[in-house]
Amino acid sequence: MPSPVFRGSLPYVPLRPKPTRELLDRIVANYRHTGDVTNAAIRSGISRSTLYEWKARGEKVTSGLLAESAKNLALAREEEIAMDSIRHKQLAHGGVFKLPVHDKQGRVMKDKNGEVVFKEVVMLPNRQALETRLRWMAPDRFPGNGAKRPAPPAELPPPSVKYAQPRDPGHIYRRNGVLKDRGIKFQPSIETTAKKDEEANPQPVDKEKDS
Repeated sequence: MPSPVFRGSLPYVPLRPKPTRELLDRIVANYRHTGDVTNAAIRSGISRSTLYEWKARGEKVTSGLLAESAKNLALAREEEIAMDSIRHKQLAHGGVFKLPVHDKQGRVMKDKNGEVVFKEVVMLPNRQALETRLRWMAPDRFPGNGAKRPAPPAELPPPSVKYAQPRDPGHIYRRNGVLKDRGIKFQPSIETTAKKDEEANPQPVDKEKDS
């Protein structure tokens, strides 16, 4: 019940709006234009809580004005979802589409006969929109980047028997023996070129300078 408002000496209780057919049809029409329940309620002259109350009452019954209004609101919502899904599919696949022409204020332009003016627009395929539709239609095959990945195992599996033991170094000597039989000899490597030059040509040390 609305809270009373005191005007002078007597309390004044504002009248609650009644769900008439004209008012309910206006709510559905405003919802079709805006797609927002709160905006549709305010534009129709009622509060958001009142609209949700009527909607809840209409969903519990099978006949009457409130039941018909609740079905019309649900139908308007499904039509909006279907239209957005069609637009999203067109955006994902791309193509040539006829879109209404708007003026600078965003209003739809009409010709002299009152018909909406359309123009053909070429739209390229949108990869992001296509990936979104694939995630909607087949989430098991296209989980997306935000999907949860399986957690790694707590412990790594043990190594196989083949690689658990170190390799036998004898294979190096056996390979060198095979190459030696073929006439290939290995020489010990030299650490640096500078060290080899110093050993071949030693430089005299100036004893007076060191003293």
